[in-house]
Amino acid sequence: DSRRLWLKSHRFPKLLITTQRELCAVCYEYDTSYSRYRRLMSRSGGVPKICRECYEETMTSHTTANPNGPFRLAYQCWKSWLDMEQDEYKKGLGCTQWNTHYEDIYVRPTKFPYPELFMIKRVKACIGWAVHGLVLEFIDGVTRSGFVSDVSSIYDDEGIKRRRSTEWIDIAEGDYIVAIYGYNLARTCFLCHTLTLKMASGQIIEFASQHEPWKGEPFSFSVPETALVHHISFRDGKCAGITAAESVSHLPIKSSQRVENYLGEKYQETFDVIQLCMQRVDKDREKKGDKPLGRDLWSKILFEYLKCSDLLDAKSSTPCLLKEMQQMEAKEKEENDKNEKQWQQQDDRKPAAV
Repeated sequence: DSRRLWLKSHRFPKLLITTQRELCAVCYEYDTSYSRYRRLMSRSGGVPKICRECYEETMTSHTTANPNGPFRLAYQCWKSWLDMEQDEYKKGLGCTQWNTHYEDIYVRPTKFPYPELFMIKRVKACIGWAVHGLVLEFIDGVTRSGFVSDVSSIYDDEGIKRRRSTEWIDIAEGDYIVAIYGYNLARTCFLCHTLTLKMASGQIIEFASQHEPWKGEPFSFSVPETALVHHISFRDGKCAGITAAESVSHLPIKSSQRVENYLGEKYQETFDVIQLCMQRVDKDREKKGDKPLGRDLWSKILFEYLKCSDLLDAKSSTPCLLKEMQQMEAKEKEENDKNEKQWQQQDDRKPAAV
């Protein structure tokens, strides 16, 4: 019972816990022999699970030495899942299996407790006579998705630069893709001729080739409201669709039903407190003889100007937790490097064996 309560309070679905270590996404990071499970999970549309051992380690450490433990565990699970998707995307030469075998706009239901991790931080492309590379970097500043022709890894910055890459284009925090359009290639090679990303803020990011003879037919995809794009698929010089993760945390609250049906208890508690505060303000104004602001104005403020993620306090928000985790990992790395250096110095001082 205490474990279930802990899972519930930390927004971590208990369905992700497994007794089989070979199905653990966190363990997969350190053992690539689980490629069979990776393929099976990716094709079945499942979500990576966490073994009891990793879960127990977090249970015993999150209250003492590792206060960021629950988020770190969820982050490792998310990163492993995205790396698996990227492997399949690379094998498809820039096309996800979901867009190949299912539909051109595929929104995948996810059970991750922090869907804001799918927010994109910056983007770049490689352009010549065609767009032959696209790289998306997520909010953690480390994890990427995308495909670049003739480059072995999207983390190879030097290789990407040699393919005539653009500079990184920053995306404002909280902004997201709402539409993708452009022009396909008249040839069956590379990705496309022109690619345009339209953001919710109105920002337009365009990557276009200047070689007009290769310009083909136009394409356009509207991203569903409850979706965060993590892969854009291309096949034979044409845009084949988008693959996205389901989320409402980036959207305006819109209605109380959205909070009740899609968000956790912490969100609902904050939502109830805000409504009580609004009633209190109007009552205080009436006592002073002023006209209350009224339900219409409060509804506009609450449902249109506030996002679902605003219902969490700053310390519990994904950007803040991510920053704390990265600072903690940097500190741990510094201590490990220091200890390793001391051990090396001790080994050097030992007399050589005769």
